[in-house]
Amino acid sequence: MTIDDAVAAAPETSYPSSVRRTALMLLGSIAFVVAGAWMLVLHSSLKMDVGGAIGVPFFGLAAIVLANRLVRRAPELVINGVGIVHFRYGSIPWSEVDHVTVRHVNTRASTQRFIELVLRDPAGYLAQAPRSARMQAAANRPFGYGPVQISTTTLPVPLEEVLATMHRHNPQLQFRA
Repeated sequence: MTIDDAVAAAPETSYPSSVRRTALMLLGSIAFVVAGAWMLVLHSSLKMDVGGAIGVPFFGLAAIVLANRLVRRAPELVINGVGIVHFRYGSIPWSEVDHVTVRHVNTRASTQRFIELVLRDPAGYLAQAPRSARMQAAANRPFGYGPVQISTTTLPVPLEEVLATMHRHNPQLQFRA
């Protein structure tokens, strides 16, 4: 048995959404919906009206997505010897992945890290990708990000463990800074 055969035969690693983290994000989204609605009801200034008009639908949609994650107990991310299966991006074989990098988004209070799969043929992937993946890719493109960004915020394990699992299932996978 070769190393490639052993890797392909290894059991897959499945990561469900972290119930605690997802529930906290859901509560935060609901709080922002309530705050936005309160701003709309107050009508005290144009800034509050605009903030409420943007906040209610944005955080309302986020609350729906997060509630769906809590109800749907399917894995958020599955990694195996063939590739990954992500709830948003669908199935991506390792043969399509050129390399993996960790990206950072800095905010005032913290730094959000996420995994970027740099694809060999991004246009080819997007042609067959789920609609939600195409929409997210279009939103990320102006900021210099590729089509596949995997956040570990709602996973029950840290980013480093996901990277180690990717390497375990595909030892030839390249990681770049």
